[in-house]
Amino acid sequence: MRPQEQKLGDIVVSSQLRLMDHRKITDNQGGDPLVILRGDKVTPSGLLLDRLRAAEVDWAGVPVHYGLMLSSSVLINSVSVRDQLVALEPDGRGAEMEGGGVYAAAAKGRTDWILVKAISDWGIRKNDDAHPLAARNAAEFVVDMIRGGALDRRTWQTSAASGPSE
Repeated sequence: MRPQEQKLGDIVVSSQLRLMDHRKITDNQGGDPLVILRGDKVTPSGLLLDRLRAAEVDWAGVPVHYGLMLSSSVLINSVSVRDQLVALEPDGRGAEMEGGGVYAAAAKGRTDWILVKAISDWGIRKNDDAHPLAARNAAEFVVDMIRGGALDRRTWQTSAASGPSE
């Protein structure tokens, strides 16, 4: 969503997730459409977010951006629609399609969750060459966090007992 600040392959971690599909569209006083977002704006696991931030300290890979991720079931390949999303949620750091499902499944099972993705396109023309790069970068960052011991049972239980450290 921010080609002036981010590059293809950069990692985006959700510090919040905004579900974009639930909305009200009505006419404003001038007769133009007015979009009112009604989807949830939720926060992922504070513990997982904390672990990823800690892992970034020793991370030697591509830049990691934290912030609001926008999730919609609509595949966007349009500059004007992408720009509308940015206007609706100007704090958005990335947009994607699977986060709403991850959140719904995790909430139902009361499971910790977070989104770690990498940028493969800008919501306009698909750059299929960037997809493998993006997938690899996101996976390598998560694996690096795990290898660093962030999810070791003892570390996880100790931190979970004391609460998230945000």
